[in-house]
Amino acid sequence: MFGQLGQLASLMKNAGKIREEVEKLQGRIGALTAEADAGAGMVKVKVNGHMEVLRCAISDELLKMNDREMLEDLIRAATNQAIHNVRQLVAEETGKSDGPGLAARDELARNELILGYRRLAERTVAEQLGAIAKLTQELGKLPGIGPKSAERLTHFLLAADKQQVLGLSEALRAIKEQVGRCRQCCNLTEGDLCGMCRDPKRDASVICVVEQPRDLAALERTSTFRGLYHVLHGRLAPLDNVGPEQLTVDQLLRRVQSGTVKEVIMATNPTMEGDGTALYIASLLAGTSVRVTRLARGLPSGSVLEFANNQMLVDALEGRRAF
Repeated sequence: MFGQLGQLASLMKNAGKIREEVEKLQGRIGALTAEADAGAGMVKVKVNGHMEVLRCAISDELLKMNDREMLEDLIRAATNQAIHNVRQLVAEETGKSDGPGLAARDELARNELILGYRRLAERTVAEQLGAIAKLTQELGKLPGIGPKSAERLTHFLLAADKQQVLGLSEALRAIKEQVGRCRQCCNLTEGDLCGMCRDPKRDASVICVVEQPRDLAALERTSTFRGLYHVLHGRLAPLDNVGPEQLTVDQLLRRVQSGTVKEVIMATNPTMEGDGTALYIASLLAGTSVRVTRLARGLPSGSVLEFANNQMLVDALEGRRAF
């Protein structure tokens, strides 16, 4: 602890030197540039180290297509890739400089000191409370659950009936031990095939491709679509290292190659990653006789299927068009 306080005092004394180093580094960062392209070079974007767009070039061929949505998608893709490239250059330049961290160095030291106190306090509480603290910490890892909510849930479970708590425990164990992916559509199921793939009344010639099981559930609540589904379990996101091999694209292609499929509906989310995934799959199916469609643009761009209301989804399904 005393070592950390000494480090903090030293950093505060050298604040002037740190500011000077920061100004020099900012100048070098501003001089950095990176380029990226999308659509086989139809859109090219150049940005500097301050994440400012210096140039955006669009080919005449793309402008003649008169496809506004494609143009917007390609500009976004090229810009994001250029920003990613220049961030790597900035990281390399920062690593070369003396005194790593520069302006952030004293802030990091302060944060480390605060985190040290916090970890010490948490460790002390955990040692005193044991199982209670452990449950609170585990509940706090769930999405949307903060420390206060985790604490309330912990005390609720402590006050609940033993059978109710054990029932919850068994349910949690069951979903990890018994629930897997459907052999055909990759939806979540407790058997080899899910209920929809086993249903003979479903139209096996039409497959609706979704990103996640919750998207499938949202479409099913409309009671409109009577075909089969295919769950990708994600979307293409190169910046997050998510490629086709992380998705269930190969299983989808095998289903199409069986010869019974006549139409594939791309129901990926209307986002840049979702549209990119749809474009990729459509390109793979281009050499087949299968008709590729997508949901109508009644859905607001940037939204998620899970939160769309039933009527919006009905309109999107009924208004689908050729991809």
